[in-house]
Amino acid sequence: MAKPKYSLETRLAVVNHYLAGKDGTHRTAERFGVERTSVRRWVRAWQLHGLDGITWKNDRHSPAFRMTVVRTAPDEELSMREAAARFNISNETVV
Repeated sequence: MAKPKYSLETRLAVVNHYLAGKDGTHRTAERFGVERTSVRRWVRAWQLHGLDGITWKNDRHSPAFRMTVVRTAPDEELSMREAAARFNISNETVV
């Protein structure tokens, strides 16, 4: 199992900084040396799932869970990024 690229402390600091309204995604990303997409993903995951949303996951899901995601995403016209955030999946590529 791979080690996460950024620590939970870093992810939490990024989310707190952004939500405090100090900077937008671009400047927050520059300040912490992370990608802008990571800032957006972590903030959305935090808003939907709290701390569990930004905690590293192994993405081993049951077949029933996978089917729920596969059926719900097109039915609700969710993008892969939106589906990942909604179902608390680590990354849209996993969807």
